[in-house]
Amino acid sequence: MELGKRDLLHVLNAINSCLLINDNTTVRSCLDTMHDVIPFKAAVLCATSAQHSGALRFTNVINHSYPDAWVKTYEDNDFGRVDPVVNYALRSDAPFTWGTAYAAALTNHATRSFVQAARDHDLNHGITYLYQNGRGQGTLLSLTLQDSPLCKTRHYDTVLRYVVPHLHASIDRASCTIRNHASPALTTREREVLTWVKEGKSSWEIGCILRISERTVKFHISNMLGKLNAVSRSHALAKAVEYGLI
Repeated sequence: MELGKRDLLHVLNAINSCLLINDNTTVRSCLDTMHDVIPFKAAVLCATSAQHSGALRFTNVINHSYPDAWVKTYEDNDFGRVDPVVNYALRSDAPFTWGTAYAAALTNHATRSFVQAARDHDLNHGITYLYQNGRGQGTLLSLTLQDSPLCKTRHYDTVLRYVVPHLHASIDRASCTIRNHASPALTTREREVLTWVKEGKSSWEIGCILRISERTVKFHISNMLGKLNAVSRSHALAKAVEYGLI
C-alpha cells in the first residue's frame, strides 16, 4: 500500500532518527517518531538470534511504555515459551496483527492463559514484525495499538516494512556490534554507483553517466547490498553513511 505524503514524511523522519542512534535512550526516541504514523500505546523492540532448536533468543530488549506489572507477569509465567505472537513471528516474513497470531495458535490452557492475561492488562490489539537479515539475526518490533487495526493494517504493514530494517541497524549500533567489525570494502566503481544512487539517479541514468550498461549498474548495486547487509537502496545508503563510506 502506498503511503500518503504526510505519512511518508513521518516515515522518513523515523528513518533519519535511526542514523542518530547510539544507545537505548535514543532508540526509544526513534520509536517516539513512529508514533506520528502508528499511534501505539506501547512498544517492545529486541534483537533476535535463531537457535538450533528453531526457537528465538532475545537480547537487548527495549521496553517502551509497557507496564511493569505486565513485564513481571510475562516473566513470572514464562510466557515467552507460549506467546502466540512470538511463535507466529517465526513463521511469518511480513508484519501481522495479534489477532492473526491468536487465530493460528493451538488452543490449549497455556495459550488461553496468555491471551487472558494480556487482556487483563488492556493489551488487546497489536501488530508485530520480525525482520531477519538472512544470517540468523534479526529485530522484532511489537506495538500495542490504541484500538482494532483492521481498517489500517495494510498502512501499518507498509510503515513497518520501511522502518524496521533501519531499526535493526540501530540496535546493532547500540550494542556496538557494528563497531566491532571492519568496514565493508567497496570497489571504486561500487562507490561511484552508490554516490549517484545518493543523488536519486535510476540504474539507467547511472549507466548513462558512467557509460556502462544498466545491467552492470544493477550488478554493482546487488553486490553492495550484500556487502552492506542491506535490503534496499535506501538501507544501503544509510549503512554506507554509518560506515563513513560516502
